[in-house]
Order: sequence, then C-alpha cells, then structure tokens
Amino acid sequence: QASALLDEAHAGSKDAITSLRQTVRGIHPAVLTDRGLDAALSAVAARSTVPVDLAFELDERLPAEIEATVYFVVAEALNNVAKHSHASSARVTVRPTGEERERILIIASIAEAEVNREEYYGKVTQVIENRLAQGMYLGMDTSLAYGLNKSASEITDEDIADVNHQNPYNLHNGHTLGLPPTPIGNPGESAIKAAVNPEPGDWLYFVTVDLNTGETKFVSTEDEFWQIRDEYKNNNPNAN
Repeated sequence: QASALLDEAHAGSKDAITSLRQTVRGIHPAVLTDRGLDAALSAVAARSTVPVDLAFELDERLPAEIEATVYFVVAEALNNVAKHSHASSARVTVRPTGEERERILIIASIAEAEVNREEYYGKVTQVIENRLAQGMYLGMDTSLAYGLNKSASEITDEDIADVNHQNPYNLHNGHTLGLPPTPIGNPGESAIKAAVNPEPGDWLYFVTVDLNTGETKFVSTEDEFWQIRDEYKNNNPNAN
C-alpha cells in the first residue's frame, strides 16, 4: 500500500511539473481554454501531492491572458509548496477585484508600449512600482501620446507642458500623479505576467538607448539617468 501511494504521488508530481512547463511555454491546458480558470485550477489542485483548499470566487471569465497568468502563478506556487515547504496543506483563493485587475492591465500596457523587447517588460513594471512607491511621477511618454492619439515620437515640449491640464494621460511632473485612468493598449500575456510579477530591482529610470536594436538601460539614480539619456541622444541624433 505504501508503495502504491508513493507511485501515485510521484505520478501526480510529474503531471504538475509537465503542466507548469507547458504553461511557461505558452501551451495552455485544454481545460483552461474550454472550461475556464475554475476547472483548470481544480485540476491542478487535485493533482497536487499536498491537499489544497481552493476557493474560487469569480462570477465571470477573465481575458485569456489573465487566466493564463493566474494559472501559471498558482501551478508554480503549488509545485514549490510540494517540493520545498513540507506543508501539510495549502489554500488558494482567487478573488481579484475589478480595481486590481485594471491596475495590472494598465501597468502591463505601459510596459508593452515603452519597450519593444519582451526581456525588458519585468524591469519596466518594476520601475513603475518603484516610482509609485516613492510618490514619483511616472513620466511615461507613451501614456502622454496615447491621450493625444499620436505616437511617442511625435510629442512636443508643448504637449508635455499641457498648460491647461487637458490630458489626463500626461504623467509628467505637475500633471497626473500615479497611473493613467485606463490601459493605453491591449497588453499581451508576457506583459501581463511582468505586471503580476515584476523583476526585482531598485531601478527608477530607463532609456531605450538604441532605437534600432531596442537596447534599453535601467538605472537607479538621476545622475545615471542623464548619462543614459546622453547615450540615447548620441546614438539617435534625429530622435526627440
């Protein structure tokens, strides 16, 4: 009997790891697509070698990118619980508020608009969180441009000055402090994952120093910011 239990536990663990790896690679389980997050998380909980108390309190389905992100986070967390915690049980509660969901989408949309390489999304979302935590203006040109229905490369000093405060998406000093009122785009799964789980760091500034390659540098002090700003100017003489 003990051997059978061990075999069952081993098989369950392998299934959970396989499911997690598939999610990381963007191969979502069929149950998530067909029946939704509740059924998919129930399946993950049932396979866990640690008993899981799942409380799912959503009345409607979420966007596919958010469901995939939640599934990935829960699957990874339960896998870590089983492997490392020595816990006798686990509890998973899914209860996102509309406000928090909107916040995630706003941050993800900014990250996706600000840089053109997915590898930087997690750092951009961390910069946003760090600046918000310190009460700093975000100063994101892409948000300003969204409010004016133009590209970030087209904004002018007059747009930034916004003397009549007509653009609620103007996140520069003296205007909107905090996040813009809505997402500035329709973020993809990678950006949403980065908003849910930013890359740890103390960065407060970033500049895409090479517009051709998308190379972006992240720094923590204002002095460092001016250095990478100069690098951007030198590399891109026709840029604003």
